[in-house]
Amino acid sequence: MNITPLAVSPSTSAHTINATRFTNGTTTIVELVPKPLQAITDSLMAMRGLHRTTHRPVGWAPPQPVGFIHWVAINHPQDMPNMLKHLRELSWAEHNVVTNSVKVKIRLQKSIDDIIVVAPHCAPAFIMELAHYFAVEKKSSFIKPYLNLIHKLEKTHNLPIDYDQRMTYFVEFAGCKKVVTGDIMWTEAENLAAQGFTPQRIIDYLAQIIIAVTRHDNLHDIWWRLGRSEDLSGDSVDNIMLKAVISAQKLLPQAIDSFRKTKNAQSIRKLIRENREYQEQLIAAQPWGRETDACYELLHTTEAWQELTHNPRRLAEWLLNHFTSPSPRTRAWVIDAIKQAQDGFDGMTLPAKKLGYGSLNIIDALVDAGATWDNPDGPTTLYGALWTRWCRELDEIEGDLPAIAADPHLRRSVSNALDVMHIIDRSELFLRYKAAGELAAVALDSFANHRRDTAQNLGAVDWYYEKKILSLTNSQCRQLNPEAIDRIMDFDPVTELINTISYQTNQTHYRTDHVPSRQEAADLLALDNLDRLDPTVALIVANIHETHNWFTKLNQEIRGTTSTIGTLTDPAARYLYELEQTRGNPTAKSIINQITDLVDRLAHPQQFAQSPKAGTFVNPWVRGIGHEQTLTALLARPHINPELAAEIRDFLIAATHAGVYGSGWCYRTEVRETDEQALNVGWHHGAWVLESRCASHRRTTHMLVHPDHTNLDALHLVDEPPRSLTGEQFLHQLEHLDTIYQAATPMLPGGLTLAEGVHQLAGRTTLTHDAAHAVLSGVMNDNATPQLYAPGMVRDILEAGTTNNLMETGLDFAAIGDYWATSYGTPQLHLTDEEYAQLIPLELKEPYVRVANTLTDKFYDVSSVMSQYLVILIAMAHLFSRTDPRRVAVAGQLLRLKDLATRQAREGHWRMLFTGNLGELRPGNSPKLLDWQTIRALTEGHMDELIADLQQTPDQEAAAVVNPYDPCVSAPELVTRVADTLGIPQDSARYFLQIAALPNPTDKNVRAWNGWKPKQLTNAATPLVERGLVVQENRRAGRTRFLPGDWLPKTKLMPLMEEAKTPLYLIWNTPKPQPVVRGCPPLVPLPVLFHQAWDLYQQK
Repeated sequence: MNITPLAVSPSTSAHTINATRFTNGTTTIVELVPKPLQAITDSLMAMRGLHRTTHRPVGWAPPQPVGFIHWVAINHPQDMPNMLKHLRELSWAEHNVVTNSVKVKIRLQKSIDDIIVVAPHCAPAFIMELAHYFAVEKKSSFIKPYLNLIHKLEKTHNLPIDYDQRMTYFVEFAGCKKVVTGDIMWTEAENLAAQGFTPQRIIDYLAQIIIAVTRHDNLHDIWWRLGRSEDLSGDSVDNIMLKAVISAQKLLPQAIDSFRKTKNAQSIRKLIRENREYQEQLIAAQPWGRETDACYELLHTTEAWQELTHNPRRLAEWLLNHFTSPSPRTRAWVIDAIKQAQDGFDGMTLPAKKLGYGSLNIIDALVDAGATWDNPDGPTTLYGALWTRWCRELDEIEGDLPAIAADPHLRRSVSNALDVMHIIDRSELFLRYKAAGELAAVALDSFANHRRDTAQNLGAVDWYYEKKILSLTNSQCRQLNPEAIDRIMDFDPVTELINTISYQTNQTHYRTDHVPSRQEAADLLALDNLDRLDPTVALIVANIHETHNWFTKLNQEIRGTTSTIGTLTDPAARYLYELEQTRGNPTAKSIINQITDLVDRLAHPQQFAQSPKAGTFVNPWVRGIGHEQTLTALLARPHINPELAAEIRDFLIAATHAGVYGSGWCYRTEVRETDEQALNVGWHHGAWVLESRCASHRRTTHMLVHPDHTNLDALHLVDEPPRSLTGEQFLHQLEHLDTIYQAATPMLPGGLTLAEGVHQLAGRTTLTHDAAHAVLSGVMNDNATPQLYAPGMVRDILEAGTTNNLMETGLDFAAIGDYWATSYGTPQLHLTDEEYAQLIPLELKEPYVRVANTLTDKFYDVSSVMSQYLVILIAMAHLFSRTDPRRVAVAGQLLRLKDLATRQAREGHWRMLFTGNLGELRPGNSPKLLDWQTIRALTEGHMDELIADLQQTPDQEAAAVVNPYDPCVSAPELVTRVADTLGIPQDSARYFLQIAALPNPTDKNVRAWNGWKPKQLTNAATPLVERGLVVQENRRAGRTRFLPGDWLPKTKLMPLMEEAKTPLYLIWNTPKPQPVVRGCPPLVPLPVLFHQAWDLYQQK
């Protein structure tokens, strides 16, 4: 309670606060009591044996919410005996809401339920006080459900609303995020209307809340949704709302923008235009920000605006304050207003520091109007975002920048903020506008003057610098400043060598006694053998040679004299990435340049200092060198795009003739467990190292290996080289691709049909039919994507089955099976596409365990993933019907996982496991380690009965296509017994067992399990509801029928579930319930679970 001293004048609504002393002879307490509650507080204290002795005023305070017990004593004294017992619970909640909010919510729900039964008219006051405790601690997420519950109670029991009490609480809740929303306010208005409140009183009430919460969205149409009224028009409603916002002096521009979109926008204009005070308030509400247009639309014809625009000095001051801060897109009227105030800017200075993210159009207009800089000689920090915004604003403002271009200081600062890539991307705009083009020319001059990247990088071209230079070959950029472009493209190797050595001497740790003269530099560049030079100088010389060659080729390209390999379009360049399922968005030009660059480097590798400018392992064009049979397999698939495939084939043929493919060179990847540093990119022991990285004591190196394979021991390449094709063999394979594309029936290489290939691939791997079809056909589908998750996985599968004569012999599916067993493990069971899709929601991203990981004999020997294996395998155990032989394989997987976890425990990998009964959190046990305990459900025998049931010989007499979650399938005799005992139909007994036993019997699940339609489900539920066996409520759980009694809250780890079921499952005894196994699946056979649930019901 915020108490203001008596010396300060109170507001009209304030209450005097009395310091009141109470005593029982031995104990004395002092309470701060608002004067209106003095009498009732005296009575409550008397009930505790405490009597008032003295009281005196100590200050005043705004109206406070009346506490629950005070409210009951004032309004319903007859209920005091029943309500006093809940006072202790409220006191406990107040002291624990900070540390254990969820526990408070769960525990106090029982009190709420009890009060609703005994005295529903007291429940809103109790709930409001509980919500007040959460609001004090800013626990916003708990408050809105309580408000919804209060609205529901008021509507269900037709309870009267305590207008003043509610308003006091809402003002407090306004400080919490996402509580007093438009939906809440609509429900509030609806309840007030049902109570007989007049529209005028409802709108006044909502207006007061607006003042408190500073919200206006979804409120302007409340009156229209409530219905028309004779004594209150829509204009009046919006006017009341707007006046409330104006009186609060909060979010005025935002409110204006909101109200102008209503049906009564005209009345809002009228209200503003007829009230000079409102006009002045709106003008003073700076900055307008995103609501600039809305405010101007209301003001531009008003008396206040006319007066403002006729006073140039005042208008100039207003504009300077309003538009030198970041604001949305500039409008033409802003520029016009600056021109109107032209004489008023004399002597004014622009705050340079505020213009970094402003508008170039506004800056230009202000300077043209006579404004100056506050520090004309000092630096002005402007940012590239200025130019992005200028380009965007040209759609509405046809404005060049002559004033900026004419101002020396601004010309320098603004051109410095213009990045060369911006000129390249929007060169047509800079050609269209003369002054902007002049600024772009200055920026290009600056780029040419400061071309230092080669010097900084030992004579090599930095990749980003290279990107800029390549883009400047655009003819439009040349028109802006041809001299600067020529200087950028000119590369004098002698000058660059001198500059680079000089830079290294002055700016780095490298030192040399002598910077060469031009003649000495020319002599260094003429050397054939650099071995006798200082290693750093030798590297600089080699880099200068290579950079000079690059610039030479670039200038040839500009003049149209460069020879390239074949032709390629952007879609074809990207399509090869798509075919092997890797990510990439290359341009055709970049691929052509890379392959063209490789022609010389692969033919004469030791003449170059730098590695080829090629991508790493994610670039299939480079990765295909030495793997020509894989490229053939990627293209020899029946459903790929034949036009793009033909374009790729033609380019590969041209590159093969040029000596890139089929040349004996081979792309290889070396992965080595070592603490050594990564290799430098360049030539090493007979290989071009393209990239080398180290992480977690592992070095991964991607390289192009020389054809002789004789001097690579230093790179530790122990694997056999791939089966590379000669150029002649590769060309022969490519020429026969048309036989695949033109076949009447989808065919694979070797004459095998696509259907036969899919059957073989699915049988030798854990891929489903759809996934195998995607690999062999070349077209992905929704079921394949989760299984072919790794980049390049399609490529690797096909590569494993390739042969040197692929088009004649076809894929070797036995070899693919061996590859799968080595990489992922030997398949133990196979799933259909539908079964796999049902299990996908159980996959976790951290740690990432996929369904496919549980289908082979190769479990990752990592403790953190054991629990995730178990979650998927338990779901799989209940997925198959009792006639399915795959149940035995699931049992084998569970036993394999149990053996692995047991061995890990013996080796000390499970030190975080708790002792004691599973599900009991003992003192000292950290709740953060609960996920690690999941594996104990398997290792401690809780699943032995399930495993034994899975190992049983399948019942061949049972129906083949059945769902084990249907009790009529799993426990038919029990369904009959339940029906007879309870006197209900067979389907009702069936449904009752599912509700009583299963963790998530949603309507959707039950219909799928039982093969029911919605009407059948309703018919089965009706007798259960009528007999009180289940209750029907809406708890947002995907179902509306529950076992009677309390329920556990829904969490990310388990569905909303009744407390009556908890004996059937392993659940931790934590304040916020958490299952031992994620999802809370049954850990016993389903027939046993249904019998356990029936026994549990009979024990009640």
